[in-house]
Amino acid sequence: QPFVTVAQGQVEGLRVALDLSAEWDKLDNGSRLITSVLVARKAFADEHPAAVRTFLSEYAASTDYANANPAEAAVLVEKYGIVKAAVAEKALPECNLVCITGGDMKTAVGGYLQTLYDLKPEAVGGAMPDDGFYWMDA
Repeated sequence: QPFVTVAQGQVEGLRVALDLSAEWDKLDNGSRLITSVLVARKAFADEHPAAVRTFLSEYAASTDYANANPAEAAVLVEKYGIVKAAVAEKALPECNLVCITGGDMKTAVGGYLQTLYDLKPEAVGGAMPDDGFYWMDA
């Protein structure tokens, strides 16, 4: 999403054959299908933990707002040149927008990376990341 919604608007009869998140959840290994992450330099996060905390709080609020108010969020999506509001409004409920932090994030991302590693170690750089890879609010 939102490209599925765009394609469905252009190709009559095009349908979603699988919900990839639901299929991934069938692995039942504590991981989640991760499609985006927030990345920061470790030095920045270590030097400015309050800024990181504030950003994550605002990001979580933004995610909650978009999920609860897709019509209003869609206007902003168009305003910032992502896709047209009509497409965004249809797509947002299907985007599975979440903000996962702390231990839940570590479990979800770690499980995702482990699944990729088990299939092809090169997919994650040949080794699993250590605990320093994750920002855990102290």
